[in-house]
Amino acid sequence: MNKIIRHEWIQQDGFRVDECTHCHCIRKWDDGFKRIVYYTSEGSGPFFWAPSCKRVGMFADKVTKN
Repeated sequence: MNKIIRHEWIQQDGFRVDECTHCHCIRKWDDGFKRIVYYTSEGSGPFFWAPSCKRVGMFADKVTKN
């Protein structure tokens, strides 16, 4: 069985803005698309799927506060 991609999100300033501690990609709410979009650490995007990250386990994404 394949392991899913797992990000560890930390909340940032702003409305629904999170950054991954492993790969430093950003996920945030986009009013134009009316959904969560993802940006890579280099700033390219928006993407509708999460970019690749450290493969850890088969659990849901974890959100922690600063």
